[in-house]
Amino acid sequence: MEKFLAAHPKPSQWPSPGEHGQAPAGLRDLMRTTLRDTEAAFFTSATPEGCAWTKEKSEPYHIVSAKHRSNPNRWFRLETVVPGLDAEAMMGIIANPDKKLEWDKTLTWIHAAKRFEVDGHWMDVEAFTSAPAVGGVVSPRLFVDGRLTKIVRNAQGRIEKVISVTAGIKRCAPYAEEVGLTRIEKLASKTKLIRAYTSPGNGIFFEALPNGALKLVVLVHIDIGGWLPVSLINTATATAMCSSITDLIAAARRTPNLPILPLGPCRGLASSERVPKITQARP
Repeated sequence: MEKFLAAHPKPSQWPSPGEHGQAPAGLRDLMRTTLRDTEAAFFTSATPEGCAWTKEKSEPYHIVSAKHRSNPNRWFRLETVVPGLDAEAMMGIIANPDKKLEWDKTLTWIHAAKRFEVDGHWMDVEAFTSAPAVGGVVSPRLFVDGRLTKIVRNAQGRIEKVISVTAGIKRCAPYAEEVGLTRIEKLASKTKLIRAYTSPGNGIFFEALPNGALKLVVLVHIDIGGWLPVSLINTATATAMCSSITDLIAAARRTPNLPILPLGPCRGLASSERVPKITQARP
């Protein structure tokens, strides 16, 4: 892990929405399908694969899990209602990934590869490494994901709901080099950093409620890679979900006025609008 962080790509500015044009066809189709299936799962309380949920815990969040059709690791769904939290504040945190290492202790490094436009929504390609988990038993992993974010606004332009879904990008994908991941993959292989995959259907959904609260739903399923007991992976996943969401809510409360860049295909930004550098690693 130290070798990987020492040689990680040099800092580059986070691209503006749609800066790299339309996403490659294969990646675009993957993210369209992921959004369609995951959106249905958020609203129907089903898994993206239609399996039944089993209750895991109710504190500090309501968490349920379900079997995955082809992987022994389970799907997890976290749901909560956060009083007094504005959807704009939550979107400000999600729209500024350069701030992510400040609040998400489950990560140690993040890199923005590309930002595309898909059907009027922005789609990020990002690579990140996880922190050791379960007392160091689970070593750091490298993830490379596509993230498609859909924002729904009301007539006054205020955010009503947001759906942000992810799908892992495999190293053998025909568009891997086009989205800027070849060097990262080679570096991970050279430094023996284990590659993990995010299943299509992971994501976060939040909706502003009439009483001023925010409904928050998270879906997670990952193939962690390596050789680890399934029970250990499931425990680590549920624990990381709770930790990450707690930190996300706290960050949204601390910094409610972060800018949300306009969406739109290939919109260039003036130098004064540029987002801070995003390739980051913990000291």
